[in-house]
Amino acid sequence: MSVQETAMDAVESAIGERPARLTPLAGGCIAEVWRAEMPGGDTLAVKHDAGPNPRLDIEGKMLALLRERTALPVPEVVASTPRVLAMAFVENSGRASGEGERAFGALLARTHLDATSDRFGLGFDTLIGPLDQPNPPTASWAAFWRDARLLPMAEGAHAAGGIDGRTLDRVRRLCDQIERFVDGDGPPALLHGDLWSGNVLWRGGELAAVIDPAAYFGHPDAELAFIDWMGGVSRAFWEGYHETRPIDGGFWEVRTHVHVLYPVLVHARLFGGGYGRSADAALDRLGVG
Repeated sequence: MSVQETAMDAVESAIGERPARLTPLAGGCIAEVWRAEMPGGDTLAVKHDAGPNPRLDIEGKMLALLRERTALPVPEVVASTPRVLAMAFVENSGRASGEGERAFGALLARTHLDATSDRFGLGFDTLIGPLDQPNPPTASWAAFWRDARLLPMAEGAHAAGGIDGRTLDRVRRLCDQIERFVDGDGPPALLHGDLWSGNVLWRGGELAAVIDPAAYFGHPDAELAFIDWMGGVSRAFWEGYHETRPIDGGFWEVRTHVHVLYPVLVHARLFGGGYGRSADAALDRLGVG
């Protein structure tokens, strides 16, 4: 049976209707991605994971949470099982206007102000790419960032050969004094968690959708540091964000470096290469020997 036929069978099993046509789409590092044209005329974006440990239902839960709790444009989830995630299809021109980016910044700031919780973490564990992302409910941001993000990811990156023992020891020394480097003020905010350019869709210069989250309740500094590190937004985005939720002093000088360590360690664990050196550079900027 072909890959396409297998995907068609899986979609039919998940939503009770067989696609009239499946067309492969770009993307999908952990699953196949298809454009599904349904007999009734609807068009869906479908992910199919034929691997031994499918977990697409977790992504479905994150999308549903963002759609329920925020004004961010999030595709409606039609079906969510470990093997199949079917969503409303969103056309993507791939180009943002300055005003579109400014509006996106303001909308994300509004999300960080309004979608809040009384604990960091989440009611369920999530994923960042293919990696486990634990979300134990935690009262302290410093403790959460240390125990649920930096330490486990640094240990995983070391085990995978992405960082050496010296860098792991430096991360541990940072974690011993983590309260010096993070801001514990403000309620936990719902973060998308993986806002790089490939997960932001544009149409007519305006924000069309955000996809592929790694969501949890955290400090907005973590979201902003990741966006800054990955790039893909212009000054207009930052102006729109700052006008709605001012970025406190000390973020660019200190806090961005302690928060960017997590995605750097994720990349070091997955891809190795120069990401270990990037982790060392962030630690250098923080003065951690």
